[in-house]
Amino acid sequence: MSQELPGFGEARMIGIFGKTGCGKSVLAAYMVAGFARNPSLGILILDPQGEFANNFPRTFINGIQFDFHGLLRLTGRRFQVYSIGDIGFKNTDIDAFCKLLKKSPYILRNLELRRPQDIEVAVDYLEGYIREFIRKNHTINDITLKDLIKWITDILPRIFSRDTAQRKVQQLRSLLSNLAPNQSRRQMLETRLNQIKELFQSRVSTEEIINDLIANRKIVIISLEQVSILARNIGVTPVELKAMILDRIISELERKGRELFQRGDVANVLVVLDEAHRYVPQRTPKENEELARLLLRIRDNVKTTRKYGIGWMFITQTTVDFDKEIYRQLHEYFFGYGLRVGADAKHVKEVVPKGVFKIYE
Repeated sequence: MSQELPGFGEARMIGIFGKTGCGKSVLAAYMVAGFARNPSLGILILDPQGEFANNFPRTFINGIQFDFHGLLRLTGRRFQVYSIGDIGFKNTDIDAFCKLLKKSPYILRNLELRRPQDIEVAVDYLEGYIREFIRKNHTINDITLKDLIKWITDILPRIFSRDTAQRKVQQLRSLLSNLAPNQSRRQMLETRLNQIKELFQSRVSTEEIINDLIANRKIVIISLEQVSILARNIGVTPVELKAMILDRIISELERKGRELFQRGDVANVLVVLDEAHRYVPQRTPKENEELARLLLRIRDNVKTTRKYGIGWMFITQTTVDFDKEIYRQLHEYFFGYGLRVGADAKHVKEVVPKGVFKIYE
């Protein structure tokens, strides 16, 4: 009698599709627990809604709450849950900080830069000032409103005519005075700036998490549930901010996988992405550059990181809104209830053997 293998020996490319309530998340959780039986496989769960991190609080089977964390413990594997407060952005990530300043409706628009084209140019200049600031042993968390005002005061003459620049510079300098209207405005600006800086106060770096995932074969759950609150404070969409964070996590995993591959080793990691249709959609809004960048990165990963030993499990409500290029790269497809009509049915038929769709119906 052959010995039973402890889960799959390697990461796979998997899609789990089904309408809300059909049980796809529970199926995914059981599958993750099955994969977890293989001690040489690292598992990274990217959890936008916090369902895996919070142990499925609203999911009951026969009146008993589903215990995903208990399943993981039964495998004997260690798992770690991180929130956005644990990770965030590196405190030297100038690109992320400048993007958030540019996208936020609260700060630069209240610092005499009201037109989008003026903000675009100003942020290009600001990047140089911030780079120099960090070069002097500072971090993004050290940037104050006074620093921003000083830099923008220097930048304004490069954007506007002399008279307009002088008037705007005068307005900015008055912000630093203690007159009542300026105090209120300054307090609002400092609050908004601090809310952006919250994202750069990570306790654990992305590099440490990915190294732990690969070197120690950890199961890591990254919950982005709290990002929605931070996004509203800053004035950007939650999907956009989550896309920025996910892009950096996946980029670091890709970098580490490539490094191992070049040394003749493999990462052997399974990445699980819940709510996948939001982050790898069939159509990305042109104005959402962060989501477009993330989609391109994941597309490229699905095609190229297989050789690095990095597999993917996508959990999503529909085949219609899910990127077709990625859809056709998958090895295994699991279809839950509710995909029997229209374009969903067409996409299911594309990948199941002839005659199987009738059984599914």
